[in-house]
Amino acid sequence: MLKTTTTFLFLILTYVSTAHACKYQTQYEALGWNVVPTSQFDSVAKFVKDTIKSGLDQGTVVFDISGPILTNQTNDSSELLLDAMMFDNLKTDRDIMYGDYAIIETADNNRHLVEVRWFDGQKRNVAINPTYLKCMSEGAPWVENSVL
Repeated sequence: MLKTTTTFLFLILTYVSTAHACKYQTQYEALGWNVVPTSQFDSVAKFVKDTIKSGLDQGTVVFDISGPILTNQTNDSSELLLDAMMFDNLKTDRDIMYGDYAIIETADNNRHLVEVRWFDGQKRNVAINPTYLKCMSEGAPWVENSVL
């Protein structure tokens, strides 16, 4: 009986300790992505938004595609509808990276920024807003030359 109780308690503790873990982090890292610590979200989000805006103003960045993402990677595991927008840096060869920047926002009137992705010339990067997400909104892209 003691062994059964101990095993049960171990399983419960293991589940509780991993219930809020990011299920996609290992996948992103295995594909060569840099997963930025959540504590840096505000600064990297500002960098990505400023880079996109500057590039759009200068004509070196263009809007590419957008589409919905339904995720349950929220802090309370409820479903959240998001709007993902990808932008292409015209200075980057398309064979190297097609779609250099992505911003992912809530698909409501508030448009809260929940995730950013970008290619820095060497590596793809992702950062999530811990206020809304516990993990990336979806699995990593299967293609090697896109951030979305």
